Amino acid sequence: MDSAGKVHCGVNHSCERREKKKELPEQTDPPSIPVTDLFPSGEFPEGEIQQYKDDNLWRTTSEEKRELERLEKPMYNSVRRATEVHRQVRKYIKSILKPGMLMTDLCETLENTVRKLISENGLQAGIAFPTGCSLNWVAAHWTPNSGDKTVLQYDDVMRLDFGTHIDGTTLFYAIHLVNSRLCIYSGIQSNV
Repeated sequence: MDSAGKVHCGVNHSCERREKKKELPEQTDPPSIPVTDLFPSGEFPEGEIQQYKDDNLWRTTSEEKRELERLEKPMYNSVRRATEVHRQVRKYIKSILKPGMLMTDLCETLENTVRKLISENGLQAGIAFPTGCSLNWVAAHWTPNSGDKTVLQYDDVMRLDFGTHIDGTTLFYAIHLVNSRLCIYSGIQSNV
């Protein structure tokens, strides 16, 4: 190699060293690439980590608790995978959600997007429960039946609940729409 970074191959010319970097795929719009393809290493983003405080500080110094924490890493990664699916689905739904949409179209779009991104696989991965999209005076858990003609109106208050599961761990989020403004609530529930 000379000072210009060229490799001489012994013939009357020089060959440039080329290193090919494998580029990770980017999510499409609308999202259609499973998150496992976007993170081929199988390690999903951690998000915000909260440190133990006060009476729970001993969990970071106890050898037994540190080992138990280490043993939970595969489950944590499953939750992170489900979280990444939720993040991408929420982003997409927020971009298309508008007054005038049929509630059946909204729920079908959301559920089909979840199925694609989580690589639905029966009891290993999929939708945790039917999407609930409660409007106005309906407290929770209403889902439009096929053929329902309910339309989202500008002044509606809507709660959109959807969940995914990975190996028995359910992750759910709720999107609240008030006068076409979105709010998000999240939670994790373990069925293990």
